[in-house]
Amino acid sequence: MKKLNLEEIDPDFLIADGADAIRNAFQDVFGEKTMVMCWAHMRRNVVKKIESMVKKSEQEDLVNDVESLQLAQDERIFIKASNLFVKKWSKKETNFIEYFQNEWLTTHNAWYEGVGHFTPSTNNALEATNNVIRKGKYTS
Repeated sequence: MKKLNLEEIDPDFLIADGADAIRNAFQDVFGEKTMVMCWAHMRRNVVKKIESMVKKSEQEDLVNDVESLQLAQDERIFIKASNLFVKKWSKKETNFIEYFQNEWLTTHNAWYEGVGHFTPSTNNALEATNNVIRKGKYTS
């Protein structure tokens, strides 16, 4: 960053897809900051797990409940709603709830709206820009 004369950059958070390499590099450069999980990536991963682990008759309701959790406007609401979500689904889908708690309520738990007010929920625009640059289609 110093070689690029960009030392004044001090982001408050990172929106990423959960890749450890990206998260680790960001922390190495900027220190401990909020790591927001891209909602599109999180949802895609969760839907795949639901389709592989959950009874077909329960899948749509479970996806709807995860989508409702994502709308939490602050940490207090997210924790309360997550507890209710776990209570509701742990009786029906034990294996999925174990996965969900480990992956999305513990390891990567910053994927709801209230994590970063006035910030994007996804990193889709950044990925699209990166794709254009990578393919050599960017001109200034």
